Amino acid sequence: MKAIERHYRHVGEELAPWPGGISMPSRVQAVVLVSRLDGPTLQALAYAKAIRPDSLTALTVATTAAETRQLESGWAKRNIPIPRGIVDAPYRDMTGPVLSMLAE
Repeated sequence: MKAIERHYRHVGEELAPWPGGISMPSRVQAVVLVSRLDGPTLQALAYAKAIRPDSLTALTVATTAAETRQLESGWAKRNIPIPRGIVDAPYRDMTGPVLSMLAE
């Protein structure tokens, strides 16, 4: 039990606020994951644009060519003024491609 208490005390110390306060990021980058153009997706894009980030990207993880073409068609019809990024997801693994894109 003492080891658990010691662990929580250590974690609490690491999570304590820094003495100098909180520094704001110099740049804010927003990425919205877009799998289809439905109401919640359009609302997320509007919110992301409203916070005025330094850069905003709508990121699509391409799992099938047909879904990607359908999304591109809807994007063009709505004339959405947000840049899009597309990453391939072999075997429908979304995590790896998204993290790789964000690390760039």
